[in-house]
Amino acid sequence: MDWNDIRADWPAYARVIAERWPEVREADLLALEGDREAVIDTIARATGMERTVAGAELAEW
Repeated sequence: MDWNDIRADWPAYARVIAERWPEVREADLLALEGDREAVIDTIARATGMERTVAGAELAEW
């Protein structure tokens, strides 16, 4: 999926991302307003995984 599509409907996708990575708070994701790089950083920080791994998982998702 194109990230621009995700960004256009960000509140819905933030909820799904929070379900996929339960360590990440939905409120934190909503504050990012769909900024992909910030989402990767947030997932990495919340889960303790490497940023590259978080980016790869997000890309696969």
